[in-house]
Amino acid sequence: MTAVRADRGAGTPRELTFRQLSGEALCLAGGGRALLLQIAHPAVGRGVVEHSDFADRMMARFHATMTFVYAATFATPEEFDVVRRRVNRAHAPVRGAATAAGPAYSAFDPELQLWVAATLYATMVDLDARVFGPPSAASREELYREATRWGGGLQLRPEDWPATEAAFRDYWDDMVARLSVTDATRAVAGQILNPGGAPVWLRAVLPDARLVTAGLLPPGVREQFRLPWSPAIERRFERRMRWAGAVYPRLPERLRHGPRDAYLRGLRRSLADDRRPVDERVAADDRRAADAPRAADAPWAADAPRTADGLRAADDPLAADDPRAADDPRPADDPRPADAPRTAGERGGAAHPGIRTRQPGGRTPGRA
Repeated sequence: MTAVRADRGAGTPRELTFRQLSGEALCLAGGGRALLLQIAHPAVGRGVVEHSDFADRMMARFHATMTFVYAATFATPEEFDVVRRRVNRAHAPVRGAATAAGPAYSAFDPELQLWVAATLYATMVDLDARVFGPPSAASREELYREATRWGGGLQLRPEDWPATEAAFRDYWDDMVARLSVTDATRAVAGQILNPGGAPVWLRAVLPDARLVTAGLLPPGVREQFRLPWSPAIERRFERRMRWAGAVYPRLPERLRHGPRDAYLRGLRRSLADDRRPVDERVAADDRRAADAPRAADAPWAADAPRTADGLRAADDPLAADDPRAADDPRPADDPRPADAPRTAGERGGAAHPGIRTRQPGGRTPGRA
């Protein structure tokens, strides 16, 4: 059984499965809401505060998370196995004992994993109902069944979820009532909603993103995060939702599924890179760097002074007479010989244990 909706245009599927829903670009609009609900959980919030780097790497973390979510649904089992192992390695140190200031937490705690998965599922279903129209009770149950199977990719077994969709709604209401926002998690929310170093295109849509995030949050949680809200703001939010319901379903599928396809292409490029020898990967990175456009005032701009190797500015700390190899960024006292194999991360920065998948624009996200 699938969710049957009113036909709103030639591009709108009359029957929307959970798999179809999870591939919709629409779901990206709920990312802020899901993140804020996650960190409002005291244990999840403490883990994020103590181990996250949203302030410096907001976009990288967002890309990594979306790669993981899309891979859980659309990647092959072999591809997703690699992604899952990367994320597990990144999450291994994310743990802490209970203190007077907060509860214990672990990235592998099934209860916390369920809450994170629940925020993603509930946000997707909320947007689905607002834009495509509310499904019937039977269709909601089927969507929920599909989501519990999808949750296997998020380290959860179907039996870890509440038994029925109605039981899930009871679980959801109970959890939302117990959420508690601290000053520290409120500061993280500020970094999420006002990311530093955001690209120009993102800065242009941030006001609408903040409006949608605030509008989708349960009122009590919105108040705890101290997000601006008033009857006038609520009317503006409702107008945005009506506009989305009128326009989005009529968009061509290639646009609605564009982000999913781009993330999967980036994932597959990264997996292909991982299968190549390190020296080949380094050469490919060098070719990409040589072809990349440079700002006129960048220290590596085309007219910047170079040393004899032609690759570095004259004031580069790795000078031409440095005893290290000309293309070796390791310290001079590194005990490995000059011809020792290097990891891929030793070109252009330290390798990160999280997802290393190139996204459009050449960005490399970190862990999920």
